[in-house]
Amino acid sequence: MILTLGVYQLAIYSLNITSDNKFYVEAIEIANQKMEYIRNLPYDSVGTLTGFPAGEIPEYENLHRDGNFLIHTTIIYHDDEYDGTLASGTDLILNDYKIATIEVSWNGKFGAKSVTVFSKIISATEEMDIGAGLLKLIIVDANGDPVPNANIHIENNLLSPAYSQDFISDANGALYRALEPSFEGYEVTVTKAGYGTDQTYPRTINNPNPTKPHLSIISAVKTEESFSIDLLSNLTINTVTSDLPDNWQVNSDASGKAQINSRFDFDAAGFMYVVWQDYCCSADSKIHAQKYDTDGNAQWPNSGAPVDEIVGTANNTVLPDIQVDNYGNLYLAWNDDSVGNKESYLISLNSADGSDRWGGEKKINTTWNSDKSDPRITLLEKSGAATTSIVWVDNKNTDLDLFLHFYEQNGNPASTLPVRVNTNAVGDGSAQSEPSIISDNDDNTYIFWTDERNGDKDVYAAKISKSGNFLWSPDNKKINTDPGSANQYSPDTARDSSGYFYIVWTDERNGDKDIYAQKYDTDGNPEWADDLEISHDTDSANQEEPAIAIDATDNIYVVWTDERNGDKDIYAQKYDTDGNNLWTQDLRISLSFTSSNEYNPDVTINPNNNKPFATWQSDKNGDLDIFISEFNFYSTSTPAANVPIIIRGTKKIGELPNIIYEYDREYTIGATGKLNLQLEWDVPGYTITLKTASTSYNLLLHDPTPPVEILPDTNNIINLYLE
Repeated sequence: MILTLGVYQLAIYSLNITSDNKFYVEAIEIANQKMEYIRNLPYDSVGTLTGFPAGEIPEYENLHRDGNFLIHTTIIYHDDEYDGTLASGTDLILNDYKIATIEVSWNGKFGAKSVTVFSKIISATEEMDIGAGLLKLIIVDANGDPVPNANIHIENNLLSPAYSQDFISDANGALYRALEPSFEGYEVTVTKAGYGTDQTYPRTINNPNPTKPHLSIISAVKTEESFSIDLLSNLTINTVTSDLPDNWQVNSDASGKAQINSRFDFDAAGFMYVVWQDYCCSADSKIHAQKYDTDGNAQWPNSGAPVDEIVGTANNTVLPDIQVDNYGNLYLAWNDDSVGNKESYLISLNSADGSDRWGGEKKINTTWNSDKSDPRITLLEKSGAATTSIVWVDNKNTDLDLFLHFYEQNGNPASTLPVRVNTNAVGDGSAQSEPSIISDNDDNTYIFWTDERNGDKDVYAAKISKSGNFLWSPDNKKINTDPGSANQYSPDTARDSSGYFYIVWTDERNGDKDIYAQKYDTDGNPEWADDLEISHDTDSANQEEPAIAIDATDNIYVVWTDERNGDKDIYAQKYDTDGNNLWTQDLRISLSFTSSNEYNPDVTINPNNNKPFATWQSDKNGDLDIFISEFNFYSTSTPAANVPIIIRGTKKIGELPNIIYEYDREYTIGATGKLNLQLEWDVPGYTITLKTASTSYNLLLHDPTPPVEILPDTNNIINLYLE
C-alpha cells in the first residue's frame, strides 16, 4: 500500500515537472540573456538603479514572453579569500569583484516557480597574455545546463596572418582563450555530433543588426559570450488531400456580438434544430433557435427568407437545452436572470416554423422561492406522446442542490412534487451542479452531476422513476472509481441499444485536465474494471468539457475541448462498447489556420444517416460565433506530391530593421507526399506555408496549429491538408 502510494505520488510529481518544462526553458533563456547583457557592460556600470553598488540595471523587471516573468537582479561586492580578506586584516580591498545574481520567477501550473543564475563580474583582472584580451565562451543546452566536449571553431580573417583554430569545451561547457584585439572580427561556430549549431554573424547591409555579431576582443578586457546547442529532433511533414470536416457558422448575426452555449438535436428526417445564447440585439442575451436542412440551409420561418427564432420574451436568458420527440416536436429549456433572481423555463415549438405549441413558456414552479438555474431536459415517450423530465440547480437549502420534476405533454406540471435528486444531508454546505440527464425505454430518468459532498468534486448519479421514486441503492452512486481526492466534474452521458450508459467527465487525477469515461448497467454497476482515459495526448495539455453521443450501431463518439496545440480546439474519438478506440488518433474537428479558440462542444447523431455532428463556439472571427460540423476520420487522405513549402522558425539572427530568421528554407515535397527533416529545437516553434506562386494547392489545415513547438531529441509530425 505504501509503495503504491509512493509510486503514484512520484508519477504526479513527474507530470507536474513536465507541465512546467516550457516555462522553465523560457526562464532559463531569459536569465541567460540578462546575464549576457550584464557581462557586456563596463565594470563600473554593473550595479542596480536602487542598490549598492549602483549602476544602470533595474532591480525588478516584468517581462511577458509566452507567459509573465519577474526578473530580479542583485549585484554585490565580493571579498575573495584568494588574496586575503578584509575581516582577517590580510587584504584592505573589499571589492575584489562583483557577483551578479538573476532570479526569474513565474506562476507555473501548480504554483510559483523560479530559476536562478549567477556569475562573477571581474574588472579585467584575470591572467592573460600581454596586449591580449580574454575570450570566455559558455556552451549550454536548451535547459541552460553546460555542454561539455562541444566543438568550437574560432576564426578571424581581419588579422594578418588570419586566425583559425578548433577547440573543445571543458567539463563545465566553458572555453578560455587569450586573443589578439579585434573589433567584431572573431567568427565563432559551436556544434557537437547529433546537436544543432549556434554561431555569430557578420554585420552586413542585409543584416545591419545581427542578434549575435562577431565577437570583439579588447586589450586587457574579458569578452564573454554564451552559445546554446542541443540534440537535433526529427520532423516528418505530410502533405495530403482529404475530406475534412466542413465547419459552417450557425448564427446569421453579423454585428460582432457574441453567440455562445449552443445545444442541438435532430428529427427523424435529418433536420437539425440548434439553440444558443445570443447577444446580437441587446446588452443582455436572448435564446435564439433555427432549423437547418442536411446542407446547412436555414428553414425558419421559411427557407426563402430565414430569420433566427427568438425564444421567450425576457432579456438575460441563458443556458438553453433542446430535445426533439418522435413526432418532430421541439422542447426547449433555459435560464432567465432578467428579474434579479434566477428562474427556469420550458416551452414546446412546432418543427415546421418554430411557432409556440403551448401558448407561451412555462415557468418551472415550486412551492418555495429560490434561484433555479442550468435546466436540462429529457423526454419520456413510452406511452407515445412525450412528457418532459427536467432537472435544475436550486439554492432552496442555502447551498446548491438538484431537483427533478415532470411536465405533461401540454406543458402542465405532473401531480408529483419535485424530487431532491442528491440525498446527502440537507444544507450540509456542499454543492451539486452541472447536471446531465437521460431516460430509458421504461421512462426512468438518469441524472449525472458534479458533487462536492466529499470535499473534492466527484461525479454522482441517480435513477428515478416517472412516479418520483429512487431505483438504486444507495439512492446516489459515485461514478468515477479513482480512490484519490482529485476533482472530477462536467459529466455528460449517452445510452446504447442494449440499455448501457456511458458517462464522460473532466478529470484531474493526473495533475492536468483529462477526459475519462465509464460504462454502467441499468442497476448502476460499472462494467469496466477501471475508468477509461479518452484523450490520447501524452503531454500535460488540458482536455475538458466532454460531450458524448452513440449512433444506431452502438459506435460511441466523444468530443471535447483540447489545448494540445497551445490554443483551444475541438477533438473527437470513436469507441466501441468495450472501450476500444476505433480511430488511430484523436480527430481534430474544428479547423482554423489561426490560433483561435474553439470550445464548449455538444455532439448528436443524425438519425437519418447515422452520422455524428458537433457544435461549439469559436472566436476566430474576432467575436464568438456558433459553428457546426459533421465529422468522420480522415480515412480518405491521399498523399499530395510535388508541393513547394516554406519552413520558418522563430529564432532570429537579425533584428530590426531587417528581421532575419535562423531557419527560413524552401523545400519541395516529393512523390510520396512526405518530407523527413532533422531540426534544432525551437520555442515557440516552426510554421509551414505553401510557396503559393509555385503551386495550385491551397492550405486548408496546418495540424498542429502553428507555430509548432519542437523540443530537443523528439519525434514530431506536421500534417498539411490541401485542396
